[in-house]
Amino acid sequence: MAAIPAEKPVLKLFLSNIYDRSKSFYHYRTGNPTEAIQLVHNALVNNITLEANGFEFLVFDRVSQYHNLAKVYFGLQQPERGFEILSDSICFLMTGRARVLTDLNRNYLGVYNADLIQMRYSLLALILCETLTNLQKGTDAESFVRDSEAFMTPILAAAPEFVLHEPQEEFLQQWLLVVQLFYQRQYSRFREAAAAFLATAPSCLRNVPHELLESLVGYSRELSAPLLAAG
Repeated sequence: MAAIPAEKPVLKLFLSNIYDRSKSFYHYRTGNPTEAIQLVHNALVNNITLEANGFEFLVFDRVSQYHNLAKVYFGLQQPERGFEILSDSICFLMTGRARVLTDLNRNYLGVYNADLIQMRYSLLALILCETLTNLQKGTDAESFVRDSEAFMTPILAAAPEFVLHEPQEEFLQQWLLVVQLFYQRQYSRFREAAAAFLATAPSCLRNVPHELLESLVGYSRELSAPLLAAG
């Protein structure tokens, strides 16, 4: 393979990122998480340099790399760290500010064009829906709340500050504000708000947000039963 000319460092960084991403996944699958984590961090550093050289959209690739990093921590049986990474990634995508992944605050995004808006929305919806869907698989209401609350709390706190660029993002914000009632244990109000949302909000994202909301309604009834019996 011919060497990359020294005067083309940007090309070298691009190729290095492709290599690091593939090799990181290989090390993750073959039981070498330390090397996988190091390769992800290498890619994150490379992306910052690329963003500074006119490829500002790659900040979303950085978020995607953090998504991959969270999966490594889940594989290491460190779910608290994995959920912290995912929730902070979502908070950054919504508000433009990160509390934990502070390197994301160093980015070169200016005015959002249609492509950037779609990149942001797609990544945000993917991480949020995928994580909640995985959390609810084969679990009861109490376990779901226990396992998901730390993930959702920062996201719900950031929801009112969601910087909206298009109607689809407003859909997600309204969805989060309804879900917030569930985590506040206001189950009766939550079911009323969920019913109104499900009746009026258009289906999107392969109907996953609607299906998740319907699952939370079921959980709310399960969690309400002991409260009603005690009353």
